[in-house]
Amino acid sequence: RCAMSANPMGVVGVAALAVCAATFLFWRSKSKPNRRKSQKVISVYTEAEQAKIAAYEEKFSRFLSPLPPEDDISFTANHEAMKKVLTGQYIDISHIIEQPMEVFYAHRAIVKYDNVCALSIRCTVQYNLYCGSVMMLGSDEQRDWLRETCERGETGCFALTEIGAGVLSGLVLEATCDWNGKGFTLNTPTDAAQKIWISQGMTARWAVVMARLRFPSSSADGEMEDKGAHAFLVDLRTPGFDISSMAPKSQFNSLDNARIAAKNVKLPRSSLLSRYCSVDTKGNYSAVGGRFSFLRVVSRLFTGRLCIADTALRVEEQTRLQCAEYLSQRRVYVDKFKNTVPLLELPVFSDLAADMAGVSRVLQKFVYLTEWDFSRHATTTPEKDMSLQLVDDICICKMEGVEFTLHSHDKWRCEVGSFSVMAEAPFGHLKDIILCMRFAERSEE
Repeated sequence: RCAMSANPMGVVGVAALAVCAATFLFWRSKSKPNRRKSQKVISVYTEAEQAKIAAYEEKFSRFLSPLPPEDDISFTANHEAMKKVLTGQYIDISHIIEQPMEVFYAHRAIVKYDNVCALSIRCTVQYNLYCGSVMMLGSDEQRDWLRETCERGETGCFALTEIGAGVLSGLVLEATCDWNGKGFTLNTPTDAAQKIWISQGMTARWAVVMARLRFPSSSADGEMEDKGAHAFLVDLRTPGFDISSMAPKSQFNSLDNARIAAKNVKLPRSSLLSRYCSVDTKGNYSAVGGRFSFLRVVSRLFTGRLCIADTALRVEEQTRLQCAEYLSQRRVYVDKFKNTVPLLELPVFSDLAADMAGVSRVLQKFVYLTEWDFSRHATTTPEKDMSLQLVDDICICKMEGVEFTLHSHDKWRCEVGSFSVMAEAPFGHLKDIILCMRFAERSEE
């Protein structure tokens, strides 16, 4: 399975991860004396794929000059940088449905650059959650509309998480969108139903809002007929929206996070993302296959998990390599004749570096193969739900990738001594962004 081609592989499965891990542990036990010879990174990507990632890195770098450090700018200024990325067509949004691996390559490239955490999150929100939802769930007309708005630099956000959901974000959905005879009326009927932690919510013009689609029923109790969670494309300037900024965070305040309430917001019939479901002018609802799957509605959360997993593992790799670089230059005496060796050659450090590199490669390979499996599903059978095996694999990628990154980060910080508190060290605020990766979308797992 290591020789990748244009055709994606089959579902990896948990068993594949177990086999990879067992292989690594066997190698570790058999070859420990030789593990200290090299810290060379062995990529899981083919040479052609590495070249694509490098091209995305170079392209993204054009948008960073003259971008000041994120801690020194407002979220409106940071949003202007996102608009430049968008109008500069960093990612071709057609790739979302035609070549999903290109989107994964582009996301991985962003992580190379320090101090762009807020901008990188904006890219994930813009391309994966917002654009991805429209491209995957929208009609051809809605896709064309999206291309036009992106060319104009109009950004979007993704409004799913609700206050009352707590850690069950995505599993609890109380926002409603009711058929009113001509279109829909969007409401967050209680404080608990209001959308929260909506990244780019203060600055975006558009939003994909998740709400329960309901129709009037003929039942005696007058209850609405509930069709479940659906996605609606809305203009946040529409009367009835109340959008407020959340309290300051410990870091990354150049990324805006909004709280969004809706009171009798009137939406046109065309606001329903309608590739797989529709409502005609008489209010008749239809769905491909007779039902509209929740898994299809939130499909972009799964690609989000893969992006998070890949980002976390690249953060771990860069942290490890930066520590190794410092340890290779820092020399210590090893005998009374004042002979010195690099700290990296001491077993405590060389073993740590080899252990972390081995586990990282196992996890990177698992994420890589799972990305290919998702890409095959997205390009060959988009009208079908993902298999539960693929859903499990994606969740494993995210949970294991982030947990390992946290472990590696803390281990290195404890071992490298005073370097851990230096400004040049890869620690400090980096821990906060890893924690953000940890709780992002964790509830559904």
